[in-house]
Amino acid sequence: AYRNAASVASGEVGRCEAWVGMAEGLAVTGEHREALDLLGKALEVALEHKLLLEHARIYRIMGKVHFYRGQIEACLEANNLSLEFARAAGSVEVEAQALSGLANAEYNRGRFLSAQDYFDQCIELARAHALGRIIAANLSMRSYVSCWQGSIESAIAGYREAAQQAEQINDPRAQMMALMIGGSFWALVGDFEEGEKWLKKSMKIIRRVGARLFEGVCVYLLGRFALLRGDRDRARKLTQKGIAILRECESGMTFGGPIALGILALSAENERQCHQALAEAEALLDAGSVGHNYLNFYEDAMEACLQIGAWDEVERYAQALQDYTRSQPLPRSDYFIARGRALAAHGRGDRNAATLAQLQRLVDAAATSGFNLSQRALAAA
Repeated sequence: AYRNAASVASGEVGRCEAWVGMAEGLAVTGEHREALDLLGKALEVALEHKLLLEHARIYRIMGKVHFYRGQIEACLEANNLSLEFARAAGSVEVEAQALSGLANAEYNRGRFLSAQDYFDQCIELARAHALGRIIAANLSMRSYVSCWQGSIESAIAGYREAAQQAEQINDPRAQMMALMIGGSFWALVGDFEEGEKWLKKSMKIIRRVGARLFEGVCVYLLGRFALLRGDRDRARKLTQKGIAILRECESGMTFGGPIALGILALSAENERQCHQALAEAEALLDAGSVGHNYLNFYEDAMEACLQIGAWDEVERYAQALQDYTRSQPLPRSDYFIARGRALAAHGRGDRNAATLAQLQRLVDAAATSGFNLSQRALAAA
């Protein structure tokens, strides 16, 4: 529709508005190069005609594309500019969206406490002005970052509210994200049926809107549930399918590749395949990736190395996760770091009283935090 509008627009300003609309759609479907090309053209017109609101919208979408590409500084800069222009234009709606973008920028560099603060500001502003779509779009992400701080109950409530509100206002993108992000959460607490139900519902919407990148994500998340159910072959096939879809997308492997490869390492046929998956994931992280990849991958990498008795590698990944979260430590990450180190020590044969006491403390912490699945190996040790 926006393409048609661009072709019939009678002036530069009309074409600028249409290009911005096209770019927003392309950002969702993962066609990021074309989105940035259009935004570049739109920015020239916005500069010439001093269009403050269009400036704010252009930089907001640029920030979104940079987020998917794992370009941290560019994401931060674009969203700061969007916030500045939104306030100058007097647009509360774009101001709230820019705050959401800044939350994503902080999220992208592993600063989840700062991300939570921006999500809170965004949602508070949106609630004050009855901006239902912005509320629905951000509740699931706020729930995701709160989960890393150990707030399991508030995360559950946030996911349910996000999915319900998105459905009520007929916002398919917000609904698919709430169902997908919320669906992945249920793996942590061990509710397989609920998780798979959410992911399959999300998949239907994803295919309807043509968001191929998120289809890849949803497929490999279903692979995680197959693995947790004990079906390694199905888990491996689903994860490989998800990775194949991500490879087709411009920013697919940057956005979700390390998580997918972590699941592949966990479901690998042999140690060689496990190490290959881990090595490719680390190369993606070294090149620059989205924040969730570091946190999830290091957890899975520790677990994969525990499975094959690679105790030194467990220690290395624990240290990598500690280094990544050093500026803003997260209770969930701290727990998995300690868990990995304790199980590696036990695996090496260290069965002294101090190790066993640490294992017991971690069993208790898992029960308190709701990290149900992670408790099994600790209890067995």
